[in-house]
Amino acid sequence: MTQTFEEKVKAMTSRQIIMAMVNGLKNPKVKVDMISFGKSVDNVCYGCAATCAVLQIADVKPVPALMDMSEHNELLDGDWLFIAEFETAIDNLRRNKVQEYNKIARKRGFATIRRRQGFSLPRLDNSNYMTGLPRYEQLAEMQYTTQEISERLSESTKRLAESVKRAAESKERLAEAKERLAEATERAAESAKRVAESTKRAAESAKRAAESKERLAAMQCTR
Repeated sequence: MTQTFEEKVKAMTSRQIIMAMVNGLKNPKVKVDMISFGKSVDNVCYGCAATCAVLQIADVKPVPALMDMSEHNELLDGDWLFIAEFETAIDNLRRNKVQEYNKIARKRGFATIRRRQGFSLPRLDNSNYMTGLPRYEQLAEMQYTTQEISERLSESTKRLAESVKRAAESKERLAEAKERLAEATERAAESAKRVAESTKRAAESAKRAAESKERLAAMQCTR
């Protein structure tokens, strides 16, 4: 069953809505004019960030050389009042009025936008919108659904558990290495002791041999 424009928008995440505006401006289906919600002049269709977002979401192609609100209704298969309010919301977004966007989003039941405190957005105008879009792409990256947050938290918890496990294994290996070192040190000490004892016995044997030699020499002298 084909979704209406309203159903499509309400099924979208805040990230998808922001990127619809961004991609609509990067690859416009109309000539961009930020002060126009859709008009036709000399068979050229003009539209603002909101128009570009709407056409991007609806995947309208080609765009006829006409654009007033009544034609939006037929072109997009949706309630004209919803479309008008959604376009107003997107226009607020491109003007860095996220709170105003969110007011309409809550009223109309589509995704609100979260913005980190201190994160600024440029107002998109005809002269700067291409250079300003990367900032809106960053805003899109900040948006996470509840499921995505849960998945990221689960993944972080999993990585933490793996790190704790590796740390425990490393600690165990270190303890084993210390034990082996202690055993090796003990064996080395025992070997050194045996070498010392062998050296002592060799010295004693050499001393006895020397004494025996002296006694033998003395016996030979007395004969």
